Amino acid sequence: MRVCLIANMTSPHARRQLAFTKRMGHEVQAVHTGPDCPPPEDADRFVSLASWCAVPKIRMAVWAALLRPLLSVWRPEIVHAFPAAGPGWLGAAVRRRPYVITAEGSDLLLMDSRPAWQGILTRRALGRADHVVCVSRTLCQKAGELGVPEDRRSVIWRGVDTSVFCPPENDPRPRADSAPRVFFPRPLFPVYNPETMAETAVRIHRLLPGARMVFFSNRAAPAALDAFRNALARGGAEGSAAFIGRFLSDKEMAEQYRAADVTVSLSLSDSTPKSVQEAMACGSPCVLGDIPAFQDWARDGENALLAPVMDADAAARAVARLVSAPPLAARVSACALRFIRENAREEETMSRLPVLYERLIKKAKRATSDAI
Repeated sequence: MRVCLIANMTSPHARRQLAFTKRMGHEVQAVHTGPDCPPPEDADRFVSLASWCAVPKIRMAVWAALLRPLLSVWRPEIVHAFPAAGPGWLGAAVRRRPYVITAEGSDLLLMDSRPAWQGILTRRALGRADHVVCVSRTLCQKAGELGVPEDRRSVIWRGVDTSVFCPPENDPRPRADSAPRVFFPRPLFPVYNPETMAETAVRIHRLLPGARMVFFSNRAAPAALDAFRNALARGGAEGSAAFIGRFLSDKEMAEQYRAADVTVSLSLSDSTPKSVQEAMACGSPCVLGDIPAFQDWARDGENALLAPVMDADAAARAVARLVSAPPLAARVSACALRFIRENAREEETMSRLPVLYERLIKKAKRATSDAI
């Protein structure tokens, strides 16, 4: 089938969904909504909308006007946009059917804190979608609150590629030194709670003076990165921190998880983050903020340790517990790995999408036939 994906193709989620769709044998048409980038190698057709217009206030209208005739030539059998905010608006404006939206991350959860016009566009897009895929139960409930009927929404996890994200075969922590390593895989965006991340790192440094902490800096605004570094410096932890300043391949990410004694995520709002599930799949025990999205599937003391999301002391103590108690870390890691293998294997979760596409295509054809 011909599948048109509308998304920021520099996003790891977009690249993985594109690659998976291609592996399933479908023609992939990629509509890129982010800054100019080279065509993904798995895309059969590709357009970068920023090359048409990059003026923020008018670009969405220009993109929609120019994308309609292009898709008339490409003739996709299904159009799938993600997330709902931004790409979802564009997909709704193009008016190709069947149309699917994926709500991901904090997509719908932070609508109340965004400008009113964004909420209007998101609600309109959800209303025009033939189906809304949600990557967590929390998002699915929110979609229902926004008016999406139960029969037009479903929960489909993105899942984890367990052929790449898997435990090491030999030494579970392959590195030259014996210092504990703590990995913070979330970018330094406000929603991921960088202030508490920095405070947690300082407290980890005090509890585990030799610990090494690894952060991503590649997508951080310069001011946010400076503030983060300054917070570490004030607490004396700057020398214990390392920063990754580029995108990592899946293989490289898996190596980071396997090298980590603990992986930490303290986001203020979230859905079902692949980064956390990838860490679990690689055998790295996780400390997570105790937010509703994690409570759907993370069990404190079983497959993760949970801490109040704004409590840096509690998060640091949880990290120290896992580092200082190998039997606890091993038990949490094993439980998490079992959970991933039973519930979040990508080939099983994502295989539900082509089934959904086919059902929607058949429904659209029947509707067209009845109209004739």
